[in-house]
Amino acid sequence: MLEKLRIRNFAIIDELDVSFTGGLNMITGETGAGKSIIIGAMSLILGDRASSDQIRTSEDSASIEALFTIDGNRELNARLEEFGFDPQPELLIKRTISRSGKNRIHINGQPATLGVLAALSGLLVDICGQHEHQVILDPANHIDILDEVGGLLPLRSEYRKKYDAALALKLRLEELKKLSEDKVRAEAYLKYQLKEIEDADPASGE
Repeated sequence: MLEKLRIRNFAIIDELDVSFTGGLNMITGETGAGKSIIIGAMSLILGDRASSDQIRTSEDSASIEALFTIDGNRELNARLEEFGFDPQPELLIKRTISRSGKNRIHINGQPATLGVLAALSGLLVDICGQHEHQVILDPANHIDILDEVGGLLPLRSEYRKKYDAALALKLRLEELKKLSEDKVRAEAYLKYQLKEIEDADPASGE
């Protein structure tokens, strides 16, 4: 869950701190009030490419920080571990945009790449616009959504681990069977060669 969003020197925003709570959170305002800018800042947190044009006029850099509560999200923590990040109950993502071109990404204080950020974004937030692609409409995501609503993701993760372990054992068993068959064939060939030698009954020095 997104807990806090902090924006500094981004587009027309000087400083903005937004806190979110459980349930429905709404951001309202007149046209031009900056609602879409907040969405734009959030898109950067989710892996969109940054541009120096997004920095507030007269400023040299801009920054966006987002704090997520991820305690209990095993899939996300597993993905973080894959990328070398220690699992934490909270996830802090910070992006810094500089006019010099030295843009930076930090995840829980550690440097990260745009690719890592994009890989994590699908497990954090889904931004749905009126005419944009929506994850919920993609049939490939329906089973994930259904399992999440049913609270089955932990069980599914445990099942996946056991299935992978069983699959590894099956492959190992097939490998051992092949080695056994190779051994039988090698033994039969050696016995054949030995019989050929015995049938020839060579004399000493022959």
